[in-house]
Amino acid sequence: MFWKQFRSWLREEFGKPARKVPKKVYLIRHPHTNDEDDGIYRGEFAQVTEKGREQSRVVAERIAEIGADLIVTSTYPRSIHLANVLRERCQVGRERPIEVIPSSLFVECRKPSFMVNEAREHPRAARIMRRHRKFFDWYYRSSDEENRWMLERRAHKSFRFLSELDAECVVVVTHGKFLRILWHYLYEGGTLWGFYWMADRLLRHDNTGVTVLELAPNYRTGKIQWNAVSWNDRGHTEAFVPPDILRALAGKP
Repeated sequence: MFWKQFRSWLREEFGKPARKVPKKVYLIRHPHTNDEDDGIYRGEFAQVTEKGREQSRVVAERIAEIGADLIVTSTYPRSIHLANVLRERCQVGRERPIEVIPSSLFVECRKPSFMVNEAREHPRAARIMRRHRKFFDWYYRSSDEENRWMLERRAHKSFRFLSELDAECVVVVTHGKFLRILWHYLYEGGTLWGFYWMADRLLRHDNTGVTVLELAPNYRTGKIQWNAVSWNDRGHTEAFVPPDILRALAGKP
């Protein structure tokens, strides 16, 4: 019975070819939130701070220069906030409305629910997360968090969803760890094996940093495939630009 259901799921997931339109996808991490200030993990309920609102306005200026055709966002409030700022700024001077599509595919990787409103360094939370990282490759799951199998399936669905979008320039507002999941899944050819030893250990993503992926023909075979263009481009953030210039770009005195 199990194998019949499994084969049925495989046919459903992989049997239909995705409609691939050549495109560029700009993946942006959400702006700064209050749980980054006090170290309390709030999950989806984290709120954008004043610093985060300024970051949103600055990155919106940059995306407006590129010209987004479609915006996809995680369903978390901090991501929806940035998506709305991007739409409002990119809509200036355009007649055709820019659509914003909320999607649960791009939410942050789910941690155990008991961790919500707890300090990130809480002993129990730290102990469980250490075990999660240690046994992640073997599909370990302590309670209701997402394990490797769930995240691989979600990454596959995310790339398929993006492939089927009928737009040449797509902006996706998502989260730091899930960005690393997508990058590792793409680099390793469809698996998250070794994620915590490679991508999660070596890669970091700043608030409103921009990662660019491209769906384009391979220069050798001509077959359309996903290509990594850049990771965490933060030239518009305070890491490179002085705060007074950032405030000026955001329209503040």
